[in-house]
Amino acid sequence: IGMKNYVTCVAFNEDMTRTILLIKNDKYAFLAGKLMPPGGSIEDGETPSQAAAREMLEESGVPSKPEQWYHIGTLHVNVDGVDKSNCFYMKAVLSNEDFAKARTMEQEVVLQADVSTLSMATIDADILSMIVIAHSRGCVLSTPSITRYITSEQT
Repeated sequence: IGMKNYVTCVAFNEDMTRTILLIKNDKYAFLAGKLMPPGGSIEDGETPSQAAAREMLEESGVPSKPEQWYHIGTLHVNVDGVDKSNCFYMKAVLSNEDFAKARTMEQEVVLQADVSTLSMATIDADILSMIVIAHSRGCVLSTPSITRYITSEQT
């Protein structure tokens, strides 16, 4: 199995006070119950921007166009010294009208969260870091990367 590529969709309303998050009901225990932005796998032939627009619509019901999304950073996951995946963090500022369409589409509850209330108590630290970077209006010129090294349990 080759490298997996994913997108995480960090969307804000027009005045940048709210973001769309899901309450994860996940196959990975460490994500269950955590808040996360919409996102998922990048399909063959898709750009990260196209994947972001598709995932946002599928998971939250919020329409957007690929050209509204831009790359703000990448989370690289390395397990036992092997690069396993890249998650491209994509940012969009959506119209208040489109943002208001956020609703639960799948099993995971969708909510509009006040950016000022987000904390590491409810969100993974790396994900929170990318949301904070995305919230910074000057982040367009830099694309920070985070590498998460994971070591499996040795028995």
